[in-house]
Amino acid sequence: MARVSDGESLRAVRAAATATARAAARVVVPVECPVCGQPDERLCPGCRAVLDGPLRRRDGGAPAIDGAWPVWALGPYEGGLRAVVLAWKTAGRADLGSELREAMVAAGAAWARAGPASLEAPVWVVPAPSSRARRRRGRPPVADLADGLAEGIAHAGRATRVVEVLRRTGGGQAGRGARARGSAARAGTRLAALPPPGTACVLVDDVLTTGATLAASRDVLCSGGARVLGAVVLAAASSAGGASRGLPPASVR
Repeated sequence: MARVSDGESLRAVRAAATATARAAARVVVPVECPVCGQPDERLCPGCRAVLDGPLRRRDGGAPAIDGAWPVWALGPYEGGLRAVVLAWKTAGRADLGSELREAMVAAGAAWARAGPASLEAPVWVVPAPSSRARRRRGRPPVADLADGLAEGIAHAGRATRVVEVLRRTGGGQAGRGARARGSAARAGTRLAALPPPGTACVLVDDVLTTGATLAASRDVLCSGGARVLGAVVLAAASSAGGASRGLPPASVR
């Protein structure tokens, strides 16, 4: 009879433990595709296509931006893309974070290929600001999106780094109108540290709605001496969608 090696035994034990843990997790929080409801699928292969872009400008309808500077999104905040983002943000589906991060890797590569031919220093990838209360609970999920974008930019041969330099004071933006969002965002956004003069930055957030958070973030960075090239988000709400535009070469300014 063939003997089972210690390594094989250990792998078998680990596999059994993993299977048991997954089964237990499904009892506590049943896993299903947030788009089609397929059981035991984090995000089924067919539905994952909602994260495949293409990356397009969708800033024309955001009142706080109104096409003045570029915000790119994987798609409109509707249908399957909305279902995935909502499950990740509000339904406790942290397991979708890896899928969204990979989508941002592809977005970062596309953004970098369409960007300026050369930049003198690394691009700062700057996550949207988070409150002190949110930071006390751990690293904000939007920072993971920034990690993905930076990885994609690096894959395209551009020097980059993630810098969590923005902070927010005051409450959240949910339930506020466009004007109230803008006022609160401007008053409550600050820099934790000054960037080197002329630092090229790209902002990252999950969903573009009124654009108040991104506009305030851009204003604060620019007042600190940075140069903001634009922003990348997962999705743009219908009010912020406007007429979308693709990423022609050298379109990043």
